[in-house]
Order: sequence, then C-alpha cells, then structure tokens
Amino acid sequence: MRNLKSILVMFIACPFLTGCALIALFFTSSPRTAVDESWTQKPSKVNIVFSEPVLDNPNKFDDDFPDFAGKFNDWFIAELKSNLESQTSDIHYSMQKISKDKIKIEPALFKDENINVPKVTEMDKSADVYLVIDSIWVGGTSKETTCDVKGMEVPCDKHYLTAKGNFAYYDTKNGKRLGYGKIESNSTYRGMVTPGNWTGMVNLTSKKVLLGTPLEK
Repeated sequence: MRNLKSILVMFIACPFLTGCALIALFFTSSPRTAVDESWTQKPSKVNIVFSEPVLDNPNKFDDDFPDFAGKFNDWFIAELKSNLESQTSDIHYSMQKISKDKIKIEPALFKDENINVPKVTEMDKSADVYLVIDSIWVGGTSKETTCDVKGMEVPCDKHYLTAKGNFAYYDTKNGKRLGYGKIESNSTYRGMVTPGNWTGMVNLTSKKVLLGTPLEK
C-alpha cells in the first residue's frame, strides 16, 4: 500500500457575495487513503454506486440552487459525475444510488486509524472497476484556531462546508479491493456559505477519490 500526496490547496474567486474575500478550498493535511500498488492499469469503464447523502441544511442549499430545490441528490450526482469526467480522460462513468442495506462495511486499518470500507457483493462485470461511496454527510463544521489581527494572534474559529464519507474501489472481475479511504473535503467560507462553496466541496471530493489511482493519469 502507499499513502497519497499530503496537501492539495487551491483558491477560487468568490463572485457570489459583494466584497467577500477569497474562499480557500483544501483537503485535510493527512489524507486517509490507501491504493494497492499492483493497481496500475487505467480502467475504461467505472460504475459508481453510492448510498443517499445526508444534507445537514437543505434550506441553505435550496436558497443557493433554487433550480434544484428539494433535489440535492440530483445536483450532487450530476456535479460529481461532471467533475470526475473533467478531471480524467477516456473513462466512461455511470452512477447509481443504491439503498444502504446493499452496502456492507468491512473495517480496515490505515496507519493507526480504523476506516469503515464500503463494499457491494454484486457487481456488473461489464465495468472494469466499481467505486463504492458510502455515508456521505454534507454540512457546516468549524475549528478553533488563531488569526492575525493587527499583528496580534487572537483566538478565532474557521468555518467550513464539509463533505465526509468513505469510499473503496473494486476489480469487478475478481472482486479484489483496489483502494479505499475516507473523504473529508473542506471549503472555507467567511460570513455565509455561497454557491462556490457547494461546487468547490464536490470538486475536492472528486479529487480525493481520484488521487493516487490510475484514473487520474
């Protein structure tokens, strides 16, 4: 097994609120992901199955995306698929929401942390690889830190729109697990969540599940 790159940082302008600063989009500094070293061949077809995401604040999402009001899952599916397609090449993706009772959990140890690895027992062998995504939770989080105010370090809170969950890749021909990990994608906001935070959060989630795999080549 090998662990992946430690930090991915990117900044996007915030066009949604007047006078707002930049929104920092980043992964946590210690990605909890493992990829089998023998997995080197890029798949041409990937089937993605996932359990229904849990959204902490549906009203805020509906305000930011009125065309998808009450349809966060539809938006999330379309956005995730679009990001995966734009971040890879020559891979056909299909996506399907499945009931949680069709996903089994296998514990796995990565470094000193236990990870719940999702697995499905039935896979369509017309695909090369299955990507199973489970227990996606999207909502606001915060962390106590320090900020520089006029040259002085003072206590402050950083606020994030966060996606958390678990994922795993499988070879459909023999059922072998090719990789697994935990998702934790944080989009920093100041004042209030904007549409840019939602799209940035999914963009980072896509990068998280691709990083270190043959799919990103």
